Amino acid sequence: MVDDVYKRKTKDRSTTFYYASLFFPRERRNDVFKLYAFLRTADDIVDENKDKNLFLSFKKEVYDGIENETFPSKDPFIGGFLEVYRKYRFEREYIDSFFASLEYDFKKPLQIKDQAELQKYVYGVAGVVGLMMAKILGLEPSYYNAARKFGELMQIVNIIRDIKFDYDMYRIYIPKSDIERFGLSDISDYKENKKRKGFEELLRFEIGNVLEGINSLSGDIEKIPKSYRRPIEISRDVYKSIANEIYKSPTLVWRKKIRLDKLRFFLIILKNLF
Repeated sequence: MVDDVYKRKTKDRSTTFYYASLFFPRERRNDVFKLYAFLRTADDIVDENKDKNLFLSFKKEVYDGIENETFPSKDPFIGGFLEVYRKYRFEREYIDSFFASLEYDFKKPLQIKDQAELQKYVYGVAGVVGLMMAKILGLEPSYYNAARKFGELMQIVNIIRDIKFDYDMYRIYIPKSDIERFGLSDISDYKENKKRKGFEELLRFEIGNVLEGINSLSGDIEKIPKSYRRPIEISRDVYKSIANEIYKSPTLVWRKKIRLDKLRFFLIILKNLF
């Protein structure tokens, strides 16, 4: 089946998202996989291929498809996205912001200067994803702000978890203003014993804001229809677990990519089944 292409892509790139999404009703699940497969394909061009010309070509093909419904895309992931884009009437601004933030990643070196710049970036790579998911799930517009914020908070956890990977790519997403606020000149200053405390306080500050934000969304999540709520709750609890692990030991982010083991993930799923 054609839909297997999107499922495989999703499973290959994020087992957490894949297994959580299996709890969506079938009629929505396939469209969720189409969206995610497209997003990861675009992201892989930036992070793995590191090819700006390929990115611009990919971007052009997406816009050609948006502007001309009869445009025959040869890329299955673009084709799948365009189906979902039209079916749920996504705002053009969503994809504009998504591509703008992705293109930002080609800037080397990259250092986010303040919270306002970070907010603009995470809106494009994750806030709009939350909005598109809300439309796929058929949620009322009153949920859109929470959906946007949920996506952005998950992305900030990713940013903190992936500090070493991004640093090696000459990218620093933790705002410079926050880094300096805790007495650091660079995010790698944790290597100096006298500055390690400042680094730990910095990450606990960032993670604390995320956890506070996630907890503030509890009321909105509880109001989502039960058939759609379970995957969201699973994703929330997975990210809270990762965030809490970083909070306990901030320098772990320099030693490994923090993931949940299969047992902990299974227990989170089990907890949210009942």
